[in-house]
Amino acid sequence: MDLLRQLEFLLEIDQLKNTQRTTVIPSGLRLENSAEHSWHLAVAVITLHELAGKPLDTTKLLKLAIIHDLVEVYAGDTNIFLNDTSQATREQAAAEKLFALLPATQAEHFHAIWHEFETKSSEEAKFVKAIDAFLPAWLHAKNITNETPITEEQLLKLKEPHLAAYPALWAYFQNTVIPQAVTRGWLI
Repeated sequence: MDLLRQLEFLLEIDQLKNTQRTTVIPSGLRLENSAEHSWHLAVAVITLHELAGKPLDTTKLLKLAIIHDLVEVYAGDTNIFLNDTSQATREQAAAEKLFALLPATQAEHFHAIWHEFETKSSEEAKFVKAIDAFLPAWLHAKNITNETPITEEQLLKLKEPHLAAYPALWAYFQNTVIPQAVTRGWLI
């Protein structure tokens, strides 16, 4: 074990608390940060895992949820509505730099988990990606209007590839989240 490298990594990822997202927290007082989002996602995937319709590895779900946005320490959060074509390149470079802080075996493990999420190469990754796609839109629809003009059709097109595999979640998104977002003026 290389305690000093591990502690350096832990200090570095603590900066995730400074990575601001576009989602407002339920009180409406401020935007959430990526660390808060990752915590919320971890709790959501273990709360909602039955929606997957098949047994999932809870430990893997938690690892995917917690590690998926660590790269935002260097890459920042990307607003999905802005069509940022540099996101994948920035995040890959950030993953290489960030995970290199860890001892080699852990670096490989963390990078593999992050890559699994990005490529949705397991049932657990697909489910975590779906919940990750669901949460921000659901919170937006519950809390505030969005400064980024987007139509109902655009939001459905962005979310369907992740949510449609989970019928109950997709139905709730279409029949509850979308109407709430329209009512609140988030969708045009």
